Amino acid sequence: MNKKFIIIGAIVFMLAAAGGSIAAQGGWENGWEKVSRQAAEETFQEVLIGEGQLNGRIDNNSVEIEVNGEIKAFGLSDEIIEQEFTDGSPVKFEYFIDKNQRGLITKLEVCDQKKDTIMTAAGVFVGFADSHTVEIKVEGEAKAFGLNEGISTANLQKGDNITFKYKENQSGRLVIIELEKKGNDHDKELQSAEGILTGRIDSHSVEIKVNGKHQAFGLSEALLEKEFAVGEISFKYYIDKNGRSIITEADFQKPRKDEIKTAQGIFSGLADNHTVEIEINGKPTSFGLEDYVTFIGVEEGQEIFIAYQEDAARERPVIIKIEVVF
Repeated sequence: MNKKFIIIGAIVFMLAAAGGSIAAQGGWENGWEKVSRQAAEETFQEVLIGEGQLNGRIDNNSVEIEVNGEIKAFGLSDEIIEQEFTDGSPVKFEYFIDKNQRGLITKLEVCDQKKDTIMTAAGVFVGFADSHTVEIKVEGEAKAFGLNEGISTANLQKGDNITFKYKENQSGRLVIIELEKKGNDHDKELQSAEGILTGRIDSHSVEIKVNGKHQAFGLSEALLEKEFAVGEISFKYYIDKNGRSIITEADFQKPRKDEIKTAQGIFSGLADNHTVEIEINGKPTSFGLEDYVTFIGVEEGQEIFIAYQEDAARERPVIIKIEVVF
C-alpha cells in the first residue's frame, strides 16, 4: 500500500514538473514573441519628413527645431547622436514617432542657406534663351534664369517690366519661382519735349535744360546703358508715382551743329577763364573757348580774326581758332 502511494506520488510529481516546465516554456515564448513584435513595429514605423531651423541641442540625445514657427523637441537615434550641428542652420530630417509618442530623428541634413534663400528682384524681360530659360536685365545687367514648373510666360514681351522671386538650386542655377508682369513704360501717358542735355547726374538720371530751366530726368531700364552726347535732344517721358520724370525714348547722339563760321572784330577782354567778349560790327558778342584756345599775349583793343562753331550744350558760339590781325 505504501509503495502505491509512493509510485502515485512520484507520477504526480513528474507530471507537475512536466506541466510546470511546459508552462514556463510557453511563458518565455510568449514574452519573446511580444518583444519581437515591439521591435518589428519600431523598426518599420512610417518614416516622416520634416524641415525647419535648428535651435540647438537640448542634451546629448535630443535637439530643438523650429518647424513652421513652432518649437519642437526631437530625440536623436544612436546613428546621429554624435553628429555635429550648427545652431541656427536650416535643416531637413527624417524621423518616426516612437512608442512614447516622441519624434525620433534617424537622419538629419544641414541645408545650404544660400540655396534655400528666396530672393526678390525687378527687371526688364529681354527674351528666351531656350524653352526653360529666360533672360532678364536686372540693374543694367542681363542674367539668365530658369523657370520653375508652372511659371507662365505666355503674356511676356520684350521690354516688359517684371518683378519675380527666385532661388539658387542645388546645381547653382537661378530659378524663378514666382513672376509678375508690371505696367510698362509704353502703357503710361507719354509727353514729348526738346532741350539741351548737359550731362548725367548719376547712372540712373540726366540733366536737361528745357525752356531755359535745368531739370533732372530719370532713365528707364532700356536707356540705362545707352551712350549719349551732350547737346540737343528730343525725348519722350512720363511722370511716375513719385512725381519723377522718366525718359523712355531719346536721341542722345544728335550731332552738334558743326558748321564753322568766321568773323573779324576787336578784342574787348576776358569775361572769365572760358569766355571772351569781342566787338563785331560794333556789337559786343560773347564767345566760349575750346580748351586748347588761348588769348595770352592778345591785348584789349587789338583786331583779331576768329573761327567758331555754334555749341548747343554751352548755348553760345565757341572759338576754335584765333589770329591777331596786323
